[in-house]
Amino acid sequence: MLRPLRAEAAMDAAAAGPRFGLIRVGGCTLGIDVAAVREVIHCPEVLAPLPGAAAELRGAIDVRGSIVPVLDPAPLLGLTAVQPGPQRVILLLRLGAAERPLLLGLLLDGVGSIVAPARLHQLEPAEPGRAGLLTHAFVLDADAGGLVAVLEPAALARLPGVPLVAETGQAALAAQAGPREPCLLFEVGGHGLAIAAALVETTVPQAQILSSELRGGLCLGVIHHHGQEIPVVDSLQLLGLGHSPATALSDVLVLRLGAGRLALVLDLVRDIRHLAMQALLPLPPLGLRRPALFAGLLPPEQGAAPVLLLLSAALQAEPGLLALAGLSHAIPAARGHRRAEAAAPAEIAGQGPQTSYLTYRLDTELGTPLTQVREIMRLPPQRGAAASDAPGMLGLLLHRGQALPLVCLRTVLGQARPSADHADAMVLVVDDEEGGAVGWVVDGLTGIEPARWQREAPAGADPRDLSLQALVEVGGGEQRRTLPVLELRRLSRACSAR
Repeated sequence: MLRPLRAEAAMDAAAAGPRFGLIRVGGCTLGIDVAAVREVIHCPEVLAPLPGAAAELRGAIDVRGSIVPVLDPAPLLGLTAVQPGPQRVILLLRLGAAERPLLLGLLLDGVGSIVAPARLHQLEPAEPGRAGLLTHAFVLDADAGGLVAVLEPAALARLPGVPLVAETGQAALAAQAGPREPCLLFEVGGHGLAIAAALVETTVPQAQILSSELRGGLCLGVIHHHGQEIPVVDSLQLLGLGHSPATALSDVLVLRLGAGRLALVLDLVRDIRHLAMQALLPLPPLGLRRPALFAGLLPPEQGAAPVLLLLSAALQAEPGLLALAGLSHAIPAARGHRRAEAAAPAEIAGQGPQTSYLTYRLDTELGTPLTQVREIMRLPPQRGAAASDAPGMLGLLLHRGQALPLVCLRTVLGQARPSADHADAMVLVVDDEEGGAVGWVVDGLTGIEPARWQREAPAGADPRDLSLQALVEVGGGEQRRTLPVLELRRLSRACSAR
């Protein structure tokens, strides 16, 4: 237990400006300095065993190449241990010197909002064994839970028998200055793969693979897409990872190679992410049949399989792929069909490189330039309480070392039924001009599609008024449609200025 607060030890916190994240441990709400928090991640059902003298050590988790020990702080504080369940999260702490940070995970019942208390009060421990774990306390509004004690991260690092690990792998390398490249992450045959978004023209769900004289070897047949006949390649066989099962329908990824197009079969698209090239780990030549096609390995994240990044230059120089891509061609317009359909790709090609759009659903389908979206992820079930009453604010998420505000795009645009109510809700992470980011929550994704035609928006148009936005035409044939273009960076700026 703790002795009462010492009034004479109260500090003016507003002058120093500390901010604390609210965490839930054993039915109690505590605060922890956000400067020590790297991110919040979902806790897997089973943690990897990790020998350690501390009874509170629950195991370890692999976080993007760093094996992080996980500690349950509840027994240390005389609270009920965190119980298994889907609500559990792991708070990843970055401790020690900035030039060599150490990592420790805290097993929690959940996280809350980020607060900046006006005053801090020093606490004196009544039990020497827990000295320094709870150092201060502050008072919230009565409606928000009353008194909150502050858990000291450095004291956790000093506990006997608790191992700490140096930050390594993708997260540490990504923190260094260097180029980032937008990449599409996908899965095929149980393998996690990534490819530079610059090569991707579009994704086609459940494309019908047609028989063709090209069929044989790598080629599984062809698809007809937007007036083009495009050869389809067995991704697993190409990369030396096995063979894809024969199927008449498959999701495919259409790539631009040389002067033509080529489709790779895949199982699902996982994410779009700007990857730091320094984060790549080298691949042992003996581990792959065709190592020259890979740029490196992205370490596993939150229990997921490692991701192999394809080397764009190698794909673009592969003679067999270039030969197949060169055989893609326009399908002659059938009698009675509009000839404008077949002419559209050539008209766009004359304007330079095509812009790809991420398309998604609200009350209507919308498109945003793919270059504006840094990352895509599912809406997490665990998120902090809203830090403001701004329209659409769903809460804060500690993500990749920063506080990410989650904003419902439907609400901002004046539409009913918040996107958070949808089972397929996704978050589009968009960088703002102040060095931060905004997570725009949408109902679900449609795909990635190249523009066939675009009309610019009138100058000075309100980014919240869909009737005044630019228009873009995507798709072809029966799938051709015209969508409003939502400039999410402009929308972030407009909402910040309100």
